Amino acid sequence: MKVYGNWFPIIQPDYAPLDSILATANARKVHADYEASIKQHKEQNSLDNYKYELYLKKAHENDIRMEIFKLGSIDVYV
Repeated sequence: MKVYGNWFPIIQPDYAPLDSILATANARKVHADYEASIKQHKEQNSLDNYKYELYLKKAHENDIRMEIFKLGSIDVYV
């Protein structure tokens, strides 16, 4: 402690450990980014699965339509 005169002592502040504060903030940021990327990846996977199921349904409908219009598959009842 330095004393300038008898009336105003100046106390040196105890500095906070800035390295650990910055490391904690960086870890929180990285964790938030990781969680966001995991969420985005799950959404992309669900969207891809939905698109694939829709493609399969449309392909199945097209197969049915093609079977209806084939001449060999038409049954003639007398």
